[in-house]
Amino acid sequence: MNKFMPIIMLFLLTISFGCAAGKVGNDTPLERLKAEVDHLIADPAFASASWGVYIEAPDTREVLYRHNEDKLLIPASNIKLFTTATALVRFGPNFTYKTRLYYDGTVSNGTLNGNLIVRGSGDPTISGRYNGNNITGTFQEWADSLKAMGIRKITGDVIGDDDYFDDVAMGYGWSWDDEPYYYSARISGLSFNDNTVKVRIKPGENVGDKAVIELDPPTKYVTIKNNIKTTLPDSTLYYDFSRSAAGNLFTFWGKFPINKKAKTDWISVRNPTLYTATVVKETFESAGISVGGKAKDGDDLKRKPNYDKLQTVAVYTSPPMSRMIRTVNKSSQNFYAEQLLKTIGREYNHEGSASAGIKSVKSLLSGIGIDANGIKIVDGSGLSRMNLVSTRQVATLLRYMRGHKYFDSYYDSLPIAGVDGSIGRRMRGTNAQRNMRAKTGYVSYVRSLSGYITTADGEDIIFSFIVNNYAVPTSMANELQNRIGVILSNYSRGN
Repeated sequence: MNKFMPIIMLFLLTISFGCAAGKVGNDTPLERLKAEVDHLIADPAFASASWGVYIEAPDTREVLYRHNEDKLLIPASNIKLFTTATALVRFGPNFTYKTRLYYDGTVSNGTLNGNLIVRGSGDPTISGRYNGNNITGTFQEWADSLKAMGIRKITGDVIGDDDYFDDVAMGYGWSWDDEPYYYSARISGLSFNDNTVKVRIKPGENVGDKAVIELDPPTKYVTIKNNIKTTLPDSTLYYDFSRSAAGNLFTFWGKFPINKKAKTDWISVRNPTLYTATVVKETFESAGISVGGKAKDGDDLKRKPNYDKLQTVAVYTSPPMSRMIRTVNKSSQNFYAEQLLKTIGREYNHEGSASAGIKSVKSLLSGIGIDANGIKIVDGSGLSRMNLVSTRQVATLLRYMRGHKYFDSYYDSLPIAGVDGSIGRRMRGTNAQRNMRAKTGYVSYVRSLSGYITTADGEDIIFSFIVNNYAVPTSMANELQNRIGVILSNYSRGN
């Protein structure tokens, strides 16, 4: 026998044993799936982070993977899954808001001797979103209604009534430095254009000129201080803005290269009720109807309107709930989510407040097996860092909605991987594209992704991934969550 043979045999046995040992724990498709996800979330780049992962086959209630599934984490916009589910279950997909325009006084010889009153119902949809980007389209239709009644002059005021909600305009724990931006728009019983003004910024004619800032609607409700300079073609485009401590003075600063195309942004206004009344008045005047009085917030009136004695001019009816929750979930629209939450509170607990809405959300959750005392919900959008949920709780909600009669509307509201919404550019060219329906969530150092996906075997899966406290770029968290999603889309129990 070759003198090296025992050594060779020992080497081969060692390799054989090592391979066998390696197969223990990942010799089935499910065990390999678990090993792959374990490997991904153990990435050293996320050593400081906290992961929660829960993956389930809902038809059998089999848990395919779990990691810190009961750990409470900041979910960011995954809170919208709870808000929209409750709104859909409570109201149904065909629910609509109605915002009414009234007048008091008398009409004589084309003159309304009295006031116009816009009565809000919490509707978030009066904007250009659903009517071809014509932001003031609803108010133009109201002007047409007044003209059809022969009214060309109004002696009184345009009054906004926001009493459908309380006067708490922001969510609990929202950051003060987010206030001027659209994603922190104020909440109100009477709202218009997401309680923002659309801003279009473009370079001036010459280097050194101020950039051009255009407003839509072109309202006098806000004042712009423009410190953005037009710069050389090879310079970096950068701008930002702030809002004054009181009022609606916005200061813009930055640099805008002369060869760059226009940019669009939105600024969030104070007192959405007065903003709405102001733009209604401006729209009527542009349509040839003179208004002798002022735009006013109904909260400043000594006497509240008696609607039983007022005349109705026009009624705006919102799109149905099924479309509204698509706006919330597809584009992660914070303002809509907050409006829905207070509407839930008003309709089901007789108080248009966030706390009343949360009470109804938790009532629903208690009925589906989620401990209402073991979940922390403080707003409707997830902008607050005070929200705390677990991935198992998110998955429990997703499972419940999957069996609900309104599931189609809920499912259709979620972004589609590689196609639209907040995951429209993610997982393209994989089996997750057009397959995964999921809601994202993001605030600083928080990234979440939860929803539904179908495996290579055609098996439906629900999942929830939340990571907190990472110190790497968010794109890395996106990529890691994408890879888990692709693993699920490729998963086959037979291979």
